[in-house]
Amino acid sequence: MADDGSTDGTRDIAREFNAEVVAVPTGEWRGKSHACHHGSQYAQYDTFIFMDADTVLSDETSLMRIIAQYRHQKNSGVLSVQPYHHTEKNI
Repeated sequence: MADDGSTDGTRDIAREFNAEVVAVPTGEWRGKSHACHHGSQYAQYDTFIFMDADTVLSDETSLMRIIAQYRHQKNSGVLSVQPYHHTEKNI
């Protein structure tokens, strides 16, 4: 997991699940694309998924369906999935 300065306890939660957490260095380049690039430098496999820490998958087969779609395109290129966004109004 690449932590680009979260303050919501994400780093501690990830460590509870034995995830390796790497700090994203600060500098001129910031934001999600910087965090994804920096985190990819630590990837241990040929295929990896960029996902926000607060992403909730719809059911237990969601990740396998995403992987199946990527295999369907012969494990090449980029697969982009646009999630359903649930928003709440805080008053």
